[in-house]
Amino acid sequence: MQTIQENKPVFAGASNRHYGHNGLRKPVIRTCMPLERGVEDQEYPETLWQFLRPYIHEHRWPIAAALLLNALPGFAIAFQTLVPRYLIDDIIRPSGLSAVQRVQRFGMLMGIYLFSAFVIRMGAWFASYKIFTSIREKIVLELRGRFFRHINHLCLRFHGRHSSGELFTYVMGSPITDISMFFHNVVINVPNSVTTFVVSSIWIFFWDWTLSLVLVFLVAATVLTMRFGSGRLQKLIQRYQAMEIGIIGRVTDIFRGNRDVKIHAVEERMAQSFGQSVDQLRRQAYQRDIETHKINMRPEALNYLCFVMLCGVGMWRYLDNHLTEGQLVAFLACYAPLQLPLNLLFAVGTMHGQAQASLSRLLSVLKTETTTPDPTPMERRILPARATLTLSRVTFAYTPGQPV
Repeated sequence: MQTIQENKPVFAGASNRHYGHNGLRKPVIRTCMPLERGVEDQEYPETLWQFLRPYIHEHRWPIAAALLLNALPGFAIAFQTLVPRYLIDDIIRPSGLSAVQRVQRFGMLMGIYLFSAFVIRMGAWFASYKIFTSIREKIVLELRGRFFRHINHLCLRFHGRHSSGELFTYVMGSPITDISMFFHNVVINVPNSVTTFVVSSIWIFFWDWTLSLVLVFLVAATVLTMRFGSGRLQKLIQRYQAMEIGIIGRVTDIFRGNRDVKIHAVEERMAQSFGQSVDQLRRQAYQRDIETHKINMRPEALNYLCFVMLCGVGMWRYLDNHLTEGQLVAFLACYAPLQLPLNLLFAVGTMHGQAQASLSRLLSVLKTETTTPDPTPMERRILPARATLTLSRVTFAYTPGQPV
């Protein structure tokens, strides 16, 4: 229960007074969970980086180790993509090699390939993932605990404006998940994506700089086209999430209320209301998925055109004796893999927008202060066992002049 100020007709709880044996009334005692010291006066960050910076600084050394380990797979991915060049030019094509020499070269190449796959790519990535996952869950635990304590402290006027299902979604649902996934993708995907793209581009540049520039340009054009319509899609997703949170909140309240009392007379009307809400979600989901497919069709079409152009330029460079057969195959083979790291980097940018929107929703609640102020330190008393609860000069009402 929350304490209220006397003579204020706003429902916020009740006054709890204990009468001693001398008949004197002791000061008002607040029976709700007190807010952490300094929370009401603290300044809340406006940007995602300001919000995450204290947590990153606290775990900076494990995060640095995770970033370093995660950059190593980029070298392995670049090598694995370009293996066909060495298989063709150094093992298959040379005419002066004996069968034993071919087997030896093949075994050495495959040994390097498997070492890079199992040790550098899988092993380093798993170590990085294990370190960071532990840190990520610790940070998520702190965020949920902080948010829960703040909501639990707020007065009943606030809880009357927000459904418990909506608040549950804030604490355990998509807003904190969006922030967590953005942080996760920055640490897990960005280092190896940057390493893969840079190492692969430099590697093939020494084979043929003309075709390398064409390849990088076509890959960048394809990815940028894919991200061209992502802003409109992001707005659709945010609108869908906002509607979903509201509906989930109402449904959660219905199920929670059914545990206490079932009102059979309104069950049909509630079912109709639920059906209408779910139908709104259906329309939003349909629009979101169709727009997603339309956005994905544009880069797919451009991808086919760019590959045709790459094949034409590659054929010209090969016939002009600037490329070997293995290098030509490697150029064509790395066209699609080079799109993946760029897509991941641009996806992190999209996730940043979603995480920033989620942070804004969280801050709108975190900045809300209780309308029932805490008692001063001199007024706080330890409540005796079996104390008498009395209500005096209290009006229960959501609005002045309209008692419940």
